[in-house]
Amino acid sequence: MTNWVVWAGFGLEDIIVRDEFVGIGFGGVALGDIRHLDDDVLTDRVTKARDYGKDPKSGVRQLKALRDSIEVGDYLLVPLRARQLYHIGEVTGPYQFVESRPYPHCRSVKWHGANIPRAGLGFPLGRHTVHRPKKHADAVDRVVKEVVG
Repeated sequence: MTNWVVWAGFGLEDIIVRDEFVGIGFGGVALGDIRHLDDDVLTDRVTKARDYGKDPKSGVRQLKALRDSIEVGDYLLVPLRARQLYHIGEVTGPYQFVESRPYPHCRSVKWHGANIPRAGLGFPLGRHTVHRPKKHADAVDRVVKEVVG
């Protein structure tokens, strides 16, 4: 089991809990289903969909993490951008492309804790939308264990 931080998209705070998923955009629907794309095609699509003025590698790494690295049984600490809260959930399914969602690159999640105040964390959660915490990995592990049991 690995713990991940996946920032929730704006406006998804209540939807992700109700519909039991976490989703990211990175070009959204224009990017299409990335399930079977190799690195070169994915990079090309991200570059075109996001109109990057810089290197798209960070976006590609984060999409690949959501698609390939996060596994069923891993835990997600999901900070809410519009609120000083976070959710903790367990990944229950593989990568999905759900065109009808505003952030269509998704994983299904069983939530163990929702709307937990961020003030009690005592550490920053990083800036990348999808990442494994390194500097504060022990603290994230502790928080997940406290909520999940």
